[in-house]
Amino acid sequence: MDPAYCAKVEALGAEGKSAPEIRRELGIPVSTWRAWVKKHPEFAESVEEADDAAQAWWIGLGRKGVLLGTNFSAQTFVYLNTTNELESAKTTGQCRHWPAVSRSPAMGERFSLGW
Repeated sequence: MDPAYCAKVEALGAEGKSAPEIRRELGIPVSTWRAWVKKHPEFAESVEEADDAAQAWWIGLGRKGVLLGTNFSAQTFVYLNTTNELESAKTTGQCRHWPAVSRSPAMGERFSLGW
């Protein structure tokens, strides 16, 4: 796996982009992405780092948004953050912010790595 490719994945995550956005930008089908995660530990690490960086970006945006007062849409923020968290669950098999969701059999089936 080309280290520059892994660095690009991490850089896009640092911009707050989700796995689907990163895949679209890089032109990677979901099946290829999942195969690379399984086959290349360095790529799997970059995907995890990108996910963490994206979560930090969204959390920071929410923190800044709270300070904006009436110009901040909490509903939009919650929707986007929830969407990113569920995408993370599909990639990692865990919901970091909602542990109960990770343990739910129904959610485990929907958001496992093989989904």
